[in-house]
Amino acid sequence: MGKDADSDPLSAGPMLREAREKSGLSVFEVAEKLHLTEHYVHALESEDYEKLPSEVYVKGYIKSYALLLDLDEEQVKGAYRQPGAPAAGEISPLRAAPVSFGRKWTLPLLLVLLAGALAAAAWWAFQAFGAAAGFLAAGASKRETGKF
Repeated sequence: MGKDADSDPLSAGPMLREAREKSGLSVFEVAEKLHLTEHYVHALESEDYEKLPSEVYVKGYIKSYALLLDLDEEQVKGAYRQPGAPAAGEISPLRAAPVSFGRKWTLPLLLVLLAGALAAAAWWAFQAFGAAAGFLAAGASKRETGKF
């Protein structure tokens, strides 16, 4: 019984190897054209991704290899994501999502902040102008009595 391409799709490595062999290119020629080592080409074809740099590079190598062999880039990238290949990991943020206080806290919080600001302004005004008024009042009483 022969292999049916629809029932048993190839993963990226064998797909690339088959296309390379059909095009008559050697591993050395592919490595030279892609500016890779033969070791990397063998690792791609055998899906030994642990021997390659990070997944970003692997995806780039697969894309370049597919373009070199005139393969459908999306089909090869899709085959790379199939079971047996490393899963494409989601990048998650390192910081937690901000906590939402909701609308029910907005008005009371604003009122408390406004009251605090008014209290601080009143205290400052009393400190600045209250002391000056006391100084002026003391000076006026000394002039009235004539004693300095």
